[in-house]
Amino acid sequence: MSPQTTQFRQTVNERQIVNPARLRFTWGRPKGAPAPWFLNTLCFFRRAKSPGTGHYYVSRKEETNYPLALIVNVRGVLLWTVGLSLSSLLGGAGLLASWYAKKPFNRITYADLALPWRWSGLEALRGQANLAQAQDDLHNGDIRSAFSYLRSGLARSPDETKARLDLATLYILFRIRPEAEKALIQAFEHKWPGLDYLHKSIALIEPAETPRFLADYCDRARAALPADSRALDKEASYIDETKVKALLALDLADEAVSYAEKHQPDDVALLQSVRISRNLLRHDSTGAEKELATWLAATPDSEEALAYGVRVCRAANKIPEMQASILRLRSRYPDNPNHIALALSETILSGQIEAALDLLDISVIRFANTPGVYGEWAETIGKTGNDQVLGRLEQLVRESNQDPQTVILARLMNLIRRQAWEDAEAASARLDAYYPNLQPRLQNIHNVAKALLATCRQTAKGSQNTLVNSIASGWFGIHLYRQVVDALANAERYDAALEVLTLAEGYYPTSTYITNQRSAISDKLRSQNAELARIAAKTAPTAEAAPDFADASAFFAVLNEYTRTGHASEALRLCRTVRKSAPAWLSDALPELEWREIILAAQADDLSLLQLNLRTSLRNRREALIEKVVAQAQTWHREKNQAAALIALREVITVQPAHNSALGLLAEWSPRSESGTNLATTKSSPPSDAPAPASLPSSATELFTALDALSATTHTEKALRLIREIRKADPLWLSDTGPDLDWREIQLAATANDLPLLQISLRTYLRIRPAETTRCLEQARLWHAKTERKSAALIIIREILRQTPDEPSATQLLAEWGTP
Repeated sequence: MSPQTTQFRQTVNERQIVNPARLRFTWGRPKGAPAPWFLNTLCFFRRAKSPGTGHYYVSRKEETNYPLALIVNVRGVLLWTVGLSLSSLLGGAGLLASWYAKKPFNRITYADLALPWRWSGLEALRGQANLAQAQDDLHNGDIRSAFSYLRSGLARSPDETKARLDLATLYILFRIRPEAEKALIQAFEHKWPGLDYLHKSIALIEPAETPRFLADYCDRARAALPADSRALDKEASYIDETKVKALLALDLADEAVSYAEKHQPDDVALLQSVRISRNLLRHDSTGAEKELATWLAATPDSEEALAYGVRVCRAANKIPEMQASILRLRSRYPDNPNHIALALSETILSGQIEAALDLLDISVIRFANTPGVYGEWAETIGKTGNDQVLGRLEQLVRESNQDPQTVILARLMNLIRRQAWEDAEAASARLDAYYPNLQPRLQNIHNVAKALLATCRQTAKGSQNTLVNSIASGWFGIHLYRQVVDALANAERYDAALEVLTLAEGYYPTSTYITNQRSAISDKLRSQNAELARIAAKTAPTAEAAPDFADASAFFAVLNEYTRTGHASEALRLCRTVRKSAPAWLSDALPELEWREIILAAQADDLSLLQLNLRTSLRNRREALIEKVVAQAQTWHREKNQAAALIALREVITVQPAHNSALGLLAEWSPRSESGTNLATTKSSPPSDAPAPASLPSSATELFTALDALSATTHTEKALRLIREIRKADPLWLSDTGPDLDWREIQLAATANDLPLLQISLRTYLRIRPAETTRCLEQARLWHAKTERKSAALIIIREILRQTPDEPSATQLLAEWGTP
């Protein structure tokens, strides 16, 4: 054998034999790997094939023409994959945690992000953060932001009962009570909310006087009770008591008794109270006495039984027994002021006024440490209509050095309801004189009471507008709406009562009281209008010929007769009739007609209409008309019509800010504050932060583009402010906007829920463009289909009927929508 062959064979034997597969997977690192391992996972090498043996071996040469082979350590790959994934998870969780930590109300921690089994709770934590933000917004008065965060927070964390109650409250504040009721009932679709939620949610539902919904709510709550928990007996008992009260309010006494017997057979107090209530509703005092005797035999000292005993004795007209029951109740439970309210009410209703006065003498001092009960007593006494007892309560509270504000307010509302105008004005004056700094809630009620007094006592439209604006500026309980509507109905101010009912139905859209009162008052208003029309026809028979005037002189002759006899309202109605009929001579007589309407509005003391008429007439800035208005303002001032004079001057200054005569007269006639500042001039001057004319849109196209942008971002108030600034600047292109700008202002006022602005904008729009009635009717139908726009829809219908009293479509819609 040659030496070359021997050397070749020795070289082959020294070579490392490898697996023939180019790609090989192993679990761990095999011994004798042909090359270094990369990351303990991959081994790359080049392999060659022996021509003699056919075995594959690792090439020692650094040649690239040999194929590349790979050994993969599967265990290493898995370890690296797990390690990298864990590192990414922990690192990403850290970054996200630091980002969330920058948010002020964050509830998400690093552990929540890093631990996968806690990921299912991230949405709930985000919801809790939103709800915390909502609480902060509520504290700072940002209602709309809080509303948005409450909705998003509850969608993610639906078990937060406090937030659910807050959201329902805001729905009611925004006059969307059906959504509030829906939000409250959705709590039972999740974790059981508890007794506190039941109390507070039912407290939100009860003022709406919707016993049918309340009964259904109780059924839903009872169905959601966990069946295996004995700790919920109190919740079940409270639900059943509320359901029984709702059934009694629906006059379903037999159903109420059956329900109590089925669900609370061991609750003697509930069973006997509902049976007594059934007998009292049926005026069966004998049956009520038997049930009371059974109750007292079982629990002789039951506080509730003794309280029912007072009612039963009064219903049976057993006055000595009633007084004995009152004495027994007071002696057994002397610290409960509600028993005093009950005793006062039943004693007054039984005609025992002296006994009621004696009870007050004893009780006012007894409860001097809890003066808050005086207002509750005053409301209870006020419901009986007895001013003598109310007057004694006011006297006793004042003599005991307690605060009688709530008592005086209750007495004021009672005096208005009884139409004791002088006494009511005296009570209001006492509040202004002795207690000028009322609490905000009491001050709002007092403002409503003063406006109500003026509306009931006067026929001026201005006082009615003040009343409506006072009520629209706040959220009041339905008890106050009841008092206001009842007082207006007693004073035969049916039109004002209907406007107040329209405001009330925004907060209480399904109230049975509002439904019944709207129907009754609408009937009375129609009868009243028919009677007024009959009287007007007798006073001025020529009025029926109004639509057929041959020329302007004939029309103005009839108008002069109305004015001479003091029938300004009828004269205004005649003007509207002529405008609607649009005779051929109207275009020539229109300037004189507009001026007559200004004079008549002042005579009728309809200040809103006066302002509207002046604003419409002065829009063209005719110099002669401006001077005529200034002269008329001086005439009104001499006639002691100060309000009309000031309105005229302010409208002149609006169209001509530098009018020296108007500015001088306004400064002279306007009332001054204690610091000497002229209040009227201050109100007329533009705000310091008003945008400069240069910053306003320079064309109608730019204006509508800006309005579209503001509307799209829900900045409705800013859009309305922009329109006011444009009207004030009065650019040359403003007249080219036509009815579009006025219609846009109506839409924005409805979106902002600014009902007074909506009313005056509609009045202007329909006055100038009576042909747009069809467009307004269609918009009313669209708004009425939306729960939150029903009040706006009703305002459209009423403004159409104001301009055109016999418009058939508006009359039909009002009749259809009269019941919510």
